[in-house]
Amino acid sequence: MRFQRDPWRREANERRAKDPKNKDATKATRLRWLEANADKRAAHVILGNAVRRGDVKRPSLCEKCNQPPTGEKGLHGHHDDYTKPLDVVWLCAKCHVQHHLSIGTNYGPKSAATF
Repeated sequence: MRFQRDPWRREANERRAKDPKNKDATKATRLRWLEANADKRAAHVILGNAVRRGDVKRPSLCEKCNQPPTGEKGLHGHHDDYTKPLDVVWLCAKCHVQHHLSIGTNYGPKSAATF
């Protein structure tokens, strides 16, 4: 987990993923994730579409710490139940990571959607 948050490691992983010789491996990894997590992906898409249409409003403050998000990605819509795609808790990146650590689920840069 420590290495996932390290900016240097994240940049190195992004460069590696974009390298043409790693393109097939990166695509295969993404396809495996999509196949194994179809319910998560569907919930992410439904929520993203609802936000873009204006059916769901993204708040300006994190629901946990009541602070505005830092960074360019804004608030994360966290699903406690993927069968309810519009039922989310809006968390800043820091609170989102803390939430996943507290409940013991894996959280990495590519495992949660941001809208």
